[in-house]
Amino acid sequence: MMLGKRFRSDKAGIAVEFAIVAPILLMLIVATVDIGLALSDYMKLTSAIRTSFDYALVKKDDDLAGIENRVKANAGSATVTAAASCTCDGGAMASCSATCAGTMSKFITVTASQQYTPLFDWPFLPLEPGQDYMLIDIVGEFQVE
Repeated sequence: MMLGKRFRSDKAGIAVEFAIVAPILLMLIVATVDIGLALSDYMKLTSAIRTSFDYALVKKDDDLAGIENRVKANAGSATVTAAASCTCDGGAMASCSATCAGTMSKFITVTASQQYTPLFDWPFLPLEPGQDYMLIDIVGEFQVE
């Protein structure tokens, strides 16, 4: 008789333990998937920026609109800005149309940002004031000479 009661109490204990642990494990799995999706979007964005630099290096000109369009074509709904800046010898900033006594270095900086909406509103990620749902900004920036 005692043996039968012992097995019943073990089964009930296992069910209680499962009821406590299962939601925690499920939350960890969903959080892992959510972080993976955000990282995937970040990698797509940085890859699109690198592709635009390949375009800039091949074209060898100031086609900033073409560089921005290249990022937008590869990254989808990203907000993109491309800017050119120049420095003379010694690192002094100069206008790209100006002439320098020595050599002029030209830099192109591309910044792209994209918003990622998580699968759930996680309590540890704060909402902006007046915001009903959560958005995370993914930003990538590269500079080439």
